[in-house]
Amino acid sequence: MYLFRGKLKIYILFFIFCVFLPPVSYAENVKTLLFPFTVKTLSSANNLDYLSKDIPSILMTEIKNAGGTSEYYESSTILENSKDFFKISENNKSDAFITGTLEEKADSLFVLNIKLGFVKTGKSLNFEEKFRGFENLFGAVKTITAKIGAKLFKKVKIVDVEIRGNSRIESEAIKRVIKTKKGFAYAEQDLSDDLKAIYKMGYFGDIRVSRENVAEGVKIVFTVKEKPTIREIYIRGNSVYEDPKIKENLSLKSGSILNIFAVDKDIEAIKELYKDKNYHQVKVKYEINERSHNRADLLFIISEGEKTYIDKIIFNGNKAYDNKTLLKQMESSEKGFFSWLTSSGEYKKNQIDQDRGRLLGFYYTTGYANARIAEPEIVFKKNRVTVTFRIHEGKKFHFGKIKVSGDMIVPEKDIINKLKSKKGEIYNRQFIQGDVMGISDLYANSGYANALVIPNVVESKDGKSLDIDFKVTKNKLVYINNIIITGNEKTRDKVIRREFPITEQSLFSKARIQKGIWNLRRMDYFQDVRMETIPTDKPDKVDVKIDVEEKTTGMFTFGAGYSSQDSLFSSISVTQRNFMGRGQTLKVKGEFSNTSTKYTLSFVEPWLFDIPLSAGFDIYNWDRDYDEYTKKSRGGAVKFGYPVFNYTKLYWSYSYERSTIDEIASDAADEIKALEGENITSSTNVSLVYDSRNRMFNPTEGTKSSVSIENSGGFLGGDIAFTKYTGESGRYFPLFWNCVFFIHGKAGFINQNSKGLLPDYEKFYLGGMNSVRGYKWRGIYSLDSNGDKIGGDKFIQGNAEFIFPVVKKAGLMGLFFYDAGDVFDVDESISTKDIKRSWGYGIRWYSPVGPIRLEYGRMLDPEEGESETGRWEFTMGQAF
Repeated sequence: MYLFRGKLKIYILFFIFCVFLPPVSYAENVKTLLFPFTVKTLSSANNLDYLSKDIPSILMTEIKNAGGTSEYYESSTILENSKDFFKISENNKSDAFITGTLEEKADSLFVLNIKLGFVKTGKSLNFEEKFRGFENLFGAVKTITAKIGAKLFKKVKIVDVEIRGNSRIESEAIKRVIKTKKGFAYAEQDLSDDLKAIYKMGYFGDIRVSRENVAEGVKIVFTVKEKPTIREIYIRGNSVYEDPKIKENLSLKSGSILNIFAVDKDIEAIKELYKDKNYHQVKVKYEINERSHNRADLLFIISEGEKTYIDKIIFNGNKAYDNKTLLKQMESSEKGFFSWLTSSGEYKKNQIDQDRGRLLGFYYTTGYANARIAEPEIVFKKNRVTVTFRIHEGKKFHFGKIKVSGDMIVPEKDIINKLKSKKGEIYNRQFIQGDVMGISDLYANSGYANALVIPNVVESKDGKSLDIDFKVTKNKLVYINNIIITGNEKTRDKVIRREFPITEQSLFSKARIQKGIWNLRRMDYFQDVRMETIPTDKPDKVDVKIDVEEKTTGMFTFGAGYSSQDSLFSSISVTQRNFMGRGQTLKVKGEFSNTSTKYTLSFVEPWLFDIPLSAGFDIYNWDRDYDEYTKKSRGGAVKFGYPVFNYTKLYWSYSYERSTIDEIASDAADEIKALEGENITSSTNVSLVYDSRNRMFNPTEGTKSSVSIENSGGFLGGDIAFTKYTGESGRYFPLFWNCVFFIHGKAGFINQNSKGLLPDYEKFYLGGMNSVRGYKWRGIYSLDSNGDKIGGDKFIQGNAEFIFPVVKKAGLMGLFFYDAGDVFDVDESISTKDIKRSWGYGIRWYSPVGPIRLEYGRMLDPEEGESETGRWEFTMGQAF
């Protein structure tokens, strides 16, 4: 029923009240006797008897602050007869007495009655205050004590406080900073403090205070004169920064009140701005030029001085490492001959402080566990600085005994084997920090999210090594209370939740949460994914909050290329990878050139029946003019996929195609002529795909590998019968300076099954953007016995790329590549002797209009009739 029930909470409020209660002060010495109060409650369950003594204690504090004296009359019984109060007070030689009652009414209403009796006159005054809610008790006591103070000490009451002369600053804002309040006792000292407080606001040039006597007390009037407003701000003496740059760092603007404290603050802001450009000797002063209508112009006058450079960096106390080695650990450097060009040697205080940390880190990672470096000593001489680092290296240590103790959830040796800290190796504090994180993660992955790991480092007896004891306190198992998803305006919660291998009320696992975050980022639906754990009111429960920032998942894609053989070719597609926010992919694509027209409709549902079973279909219409024939085909496919291991999916598909081969050239190969007319292809494909890339476009690490088997004909029916085997693998290696090395290999084999045909268009050709660049599409082929061009029944391909950032923030990457590959006929064995090779370069950009690739490839060993000038190819897309 009440907000506060315990004595402890009451005492806390009592303390706060006693500290902050404004004193009535400066009264004549009056002795007051306080009696216990009567406390009446509606229910015996609400025991508030302790207030019988606490309320008088508050009043005694107020009397003491006012300069009077007081005494509490301890009595085992509550007095009720008014004469008894006067008699006891007189015997106690008191001038007055105070007693009262606190009574609880219905609906949380309380009534506080206080009686003030004067011994000499025999008269008494009653004060009553009603309030609702027990938490308002002390506010009621405060109100009554102000009234008692005025009567008891014969102080003049403040009837009103008025603010005059202000037009822009509200009166209430001024009243909030002064002690003088309506209803309180008048005190001269308070007025002096109030004047200082109003001046400190910084908005007034003149303040006066006056007292007006009125019927019930006094009225206090503060008359203020506001400072002018700023008409214009001018800057003089600046050359390093333009006026707008300086003004945007000022708190004062045109129209602001001319506050001197704000002016001083802005002067410091200007100085800090110049420090960013390494001008540490800058001086700033100001002038105020008054204008009409209480306005003024503010002028900042800047003396920029010269840039400050580090003239010398001195190390004292270093024995293990020479000055040159220590300088390499620092960002700061001494001024050199080319400093005007490279900005080397510029003095930056923050950088010097960070360099101290870098030096300490260097010592801590090279065995010097007790190294100490004092605060850098900085000596200025005009625009030159000398920086001195005083170093105490201490002894060099190795790791001694390594142990893990405390609450064990796995054998100690299993943990030690995974630690970077190894006995006998040079002591490295970073290893210890990493091991603490590793042990913490091990426990967090088993549900002990609040596990505490403290490394106890002890010097061994020989004084040459440090023994490390990782003490583990696992604390309670932690469970996930709620998974909270925010930021998804389009993507449905279900689509996000199903990517997490954790559920609400399940055991906490840091690894599984991180896997879920990785899954979300790989979906490429979100610009950013953030996760935080939020404690609940139960120590064994936490909420997991997933905050996503969505990005466009629809894409309008256009690709094009040019060659002397095919002239201009292009493709256009509309793709929505998060259709209706359900995570589905819908794609319509058209591909056009002088020799081909293809239309495709595709759809993929990644979670059929709410399990990670992907399902989809393709429908296409494709007319293609090959060099020797024309193919017109209509067909479609159904596809299914299911995850079988981490990063690994098993796919199965069935395809059906009805195609017509005609317009066959008279000099075409015999096996091509055998295809003339209508052919039906009925095939099934099984593939296993492993994909651990960190993102789809411009990945920096991870692997994508796949193997597949396609079978056509036989029991599936149709005119086409073959079995095709393909495999490929590509891996990304992160290098220095955000560079990436990519290596890729691919191979395939196809053989004709009995009772069916093996069409040339199912055989292997190489060349083009995603194959061996520098060669045109299908520019690498085999020859039959008559010397006619045909596809090979096997092939090999290899690619290597060195990818480097050009404009990292913009996502613009450059690359150099080397490609190699060839196809082989049924009578040929695979050989790398005369393999086709090319090299080239290009750029890739994940631009606002979608991914763009522009690459140039050139053959290394062109044969007679092949181009020696190389080929450009590009693709680009537009997101929506």
